[in-house]
Amino acid sequence: MLAKIPECHGCGSDGKISVQPHAKVKTMSTSLVGGWSAFNFELSSAAREVFQEAVRHLLGVSYTPFAFATQVVAGTNYSYLAQAKTVAPESSLRVVRVHIFQPLPGKGEPHVTQIIAIEP
Repeated sequence: MLAKIPECHGCGSDGKISVQPHAKVKTMSTSLVGGWSAFNFELSSAAREVFQEAVRHLLGVSYTPFAFATQVVAGTNYSYLAQAKTVAPESSLRVVRVHIFQPLPGKGEPHVTQIIAIEP
């Protein structure tokens, strides 16, 4: 059984679709103002420096970042994926998401805003 195709309302009298030379076409952007970037699994030296500066005061757990994403606001939000290991014998390795805010230059130092355990 063949499906009936509805009449084309965008076609000319000859049945062909006409294309307007100045028609506006919406395209998807890979970045959104205020949106998060994709995770980058190659940490830049700047991203590594922000991470180290923010976690240097945390005691009891050693964090090793392996990916990061950014969001530009009035400063920069960073979301890092990191390995977390409690500094104790026979402790297990976990994966966490570490959120860090880096204020605009001259407005303060980067600081941890949240650490979230990622469950399997």
